[in-house]
Amino acid sequence: MGEARYQIRVIDRAIALLQCFSIEQSELSLTDLAEMADISRPTAHRLLSSLASYRLVQQDTDTKRYRLGLGVFELGNLVLAGLKPVEVAKPGLEQLVRRTGETAHMAVMDDGMATYVAKVEGSFSMRIASSVGLRLPCHCTGLGKALLAYDPNGLDRLYGKQPFLRRTTHTITDLEQLRDEIGLIMKRGFALDDEEFEDGLRCIAAPVFDHTGTAIAAISVSGPINRISDEIVGEWSKEVMNVAREISSALGHR
Repeated sequence: MGEARYQIRVIDRAIALLQCFSIEQSELSLTDLAEMADISRPTAHRLLSSLASYRLVQQDTDTKRYRLGLGVFELGNLVLAGLKPVEVAKPGLEQLVRRTGETAHMAVMDDGMATYVAKVEGSFSMRIASSVGLRLPCHCTGLGKALLAYDPNGLDRLYGKQPFLRRTTHTITDLEQLRDEIGLIMKRGFALDDEEFEDGLRCIAAPVFDHTGTAIAAISVSGPINRISDEIVGEWSKEVMNVAREISSALGHR
């Protein structure tokens, strides 16, 4: 038991040393690390030598200061590679339904179309007719516009040479108007489908980013316009953006 406790203490101290590093303090001296981890210099030196052998820290040969090693980066990439966006997002979508009562979706861009990859039903009897796998045009849907806004070449690639499909009298069918709409989305952080895809339906959507800063998906809440008033849009857009940020953070976005 004594040996086991000692080994656990060694692991705890090694982790404490790794946790001393931050964006603000990416390089630290042996003295700094020993003081921050509350351990002696000789103990800190032994642990750092062991961590360096696994490439979890490295020491600058000139300054003798330590920084995190590539081994940490490689382990982090393994964690990120194992994250499945839909699984990570599901609790956030359920949270949106609990707070709004409306149906929540997650979509990805697939061959120029916003494609549903997750759905959590709202609590109202009048629900959205949608299903996982459904593909929708980007220019007239909240999810599509949220994805389009953060695709660097998406607007010109998808809409530069083809006529826009008009779904309702509210549908944007002009490239310059859509370009202005994209600029507004990027400025405020969320997209709004205001009866553009279907009369009487509103959708509030926000992008989800991965660890590379790429918008890999978007999430939304949708419902009839009589339940999602102008005042509600202002309130719920914050909810949607907050959940999108939480999902992005869980996927490694900083």
